[in-house]
Amino acid sequence: ISYKYKTRNEFTLKDCNIKINRGETIGIIGTTGSGKSTLSDILMGLLSTSKGNFLIDGRLINKEFSNYYLSEWRKCIAHVPQQVYLKNESILSNILEVNSQENENSNERLERVLDVSNVRTFLPSLENGIQTYVGDSGIRLSGGQKQRIGIAKALNRGKPILFLDEGTSSLDALTEKEILKNIKKNYPKTTIIMITHNTKNLSYCDRVFEVKNGSTKELFKPFSKK
Repeated sequence: ISYKYKTRNEFTLKDCNIKINRGETIGIIGTTGSGKSTLSDILMGLLSTSKGNFLIDGRLINKEFSNYYLSEWRKCIAHVPQQVYLKNESILSNILEVNSQENENSNERLERVLDVSNVRTFLPSLENGIQTYVGDSGIRLSGGQKQRIGIAKALNRGKPILFLDEGTSSLDALTEKEILKNIKKNYPKTTIIMITHNTKNLSYCDRVFEVKNGSTKELFKPFSKK
């Protein structure tokens, strides 16, 4: 695939070719401006390719020609961005997204995501625990706490595909390592796309792609599992 923004003369992505298998954890790395965010947006169905095809199970995902498949694809994705947006509601309401329909497994699922995301560890320090209101855009919380809530929210959606777009960048190294390990252990069938600057996170990836000068290259260098 290739992609060019209308405001630019040159292609941001040029002749990129990636195949991702279901259940894999894929790392995407690259310097600022290399095109990794553009690639991520295409994979999430937020941008359509300028040239080439984006296929899911052999079906074309394209804004102009396959709106049904594009809509179905987006429903499969949970996304944790670097800057997590939170409503001025309680931590619990943000994780449950307020309007989500409860079912018989909701309590079990909630307990699980609180553990996996490490949210439970900071709740005792808050006056009202999980019922604490976070303030506008989560102003009452630290960056690391907001990211952990964002991860819990994404996992609680129960989607088969998880995008972590620098979604752990505000966490200390030990917490980041523990959460990534928890996700891999508790959600082994989830396909994870991890956009990161931290090469230590690549040890959790099955394969790693580097985006450089608009092109993608699979890195065959083995990464430590320690």
